[in-house]
Amino acid sequence: MHPYRNLVLVVATISCAGTGAAASVGTGLKNDTRNRDVVLVQARSTNLNGVWTSAAGDKFEISADSGKVLMSTIGTLKGKISGNFDGAAFSGAYQTNDGAPDRGVVRFLLTQDGKLEGSWQSYLNGKHGSWALTKQ
Repeated sequence: MHPYRNLVLVVATISCAGTGAAASVGTGLKNDTRNRDVVLVQARSTNLNGVWTSAAGDKFEISADSGKVLMSTIGTLKGKISGNFDGAAFSGAYQTNDGAPDRGVVRFLLTQDGKLEGSWQSYLNGKHGSWALTKQ
């Protein structure tokens, strides 16, 4: 038997709607000796609950339970982000309620150093950008 026969590379791919951009994250090789026809994909156990801060100083309170995530803004931003987290990727929708109301989508990947890095795109005005959030 070939020594690499039962090794499986686990990769998650995230694509940004409407942009054609995609990012892939390899999580390493796993040795699967139980069944050659089954590919095991196991998400990391990560607790997102708590306060997260962007590089610009925006603060978000995250409440996560069974893969469902709700992010509420703290401070000057007024809005909410809700979506799903699979242990590696978070995707969801946002709505702001301050000066110029806005709606759109967000996508984050959990980095090896525990940050949430990703992008947002407005449905209403086409604006987009990136975010990197660090847990406090």
